[in-house]
Amino acid sequence: RYGEVLPLGRDNYVKEVNEAGKDVWVVIHLHQEYVAESVMLSWAMKELAEKHAEVKFVCGVADKIIERYHDALVPTIIVYR
Repeated sequence: RYGEVLPLGRDNYVKEVNEAGKDVWVVIHLHQEYVAESVMLSWAMKELAEKHAEVKFVCGVADKIIERYHDALVPTIIVYR
């Protein structure tokens, strides 16, 4: 169904997360490209997305989605259903 990590931003958050459907698990990865742990988690998310195509994996730059989101909080994983 999905099989990849989809890009997430403030402009498509409602569509990709809130409107994903009540039967859909959504895993959000908030990251910063210059935080080493975020980069490592991005690779892991890609592998998980390929193995679990029934789950919607999305990823976006933290402070572009949540204003003033502090770098010390990334990487962040949020899971919705």
